[in-house]
Amino acid sequence: MLVNPNWDRNEITVDAALTLENLIAWLRMQPPETTYGYCDNGDCLIARYLKGHGFTNVRVYPEEVRIDGRRHRLSSLLNYAAHAHNYGEALERAKSKRWQSNS
Repeated sequence: MLVNPNWDRNEITVDAALTLENLIAWLRMQPPETTYGYCDNGDCLIARYLKGHGFTNVRVYPEEVRIDGRRHRLSSLLNYAAHAHNYGEALERAKSKRWQSNS
C-alpha cells in the first residue's frame, strides 16, 4: 500500500492562513505560556504559525510575509496580534481585534 505523509496534514492556502480567524484558531491550540521573539522574522509568532501549517522558508516583515521568496501582504490585525511575548497574550490581542476583521 502506498503511503502519502501529507494525507493527514491540514492543507491551507497562504491567503486562508493569513486571516485573523485562522490565527485565533491556531493560537487556541497552543500552550499559552509559550514565548517567542516578536522581532525575529524567522521565528516570530507569524513565522511559527505559518511553519506549523507546513510552509517553509518563511520570513516576516512589518507589512508582508515572504514564503519561498514570494511576497504576501500581512494584515495590520495579524501584525498587532503578533506583537506580544507569548501565545496567550497574542490570543487575547487577536480576539480584541476580531470585530475589525469583519468590517
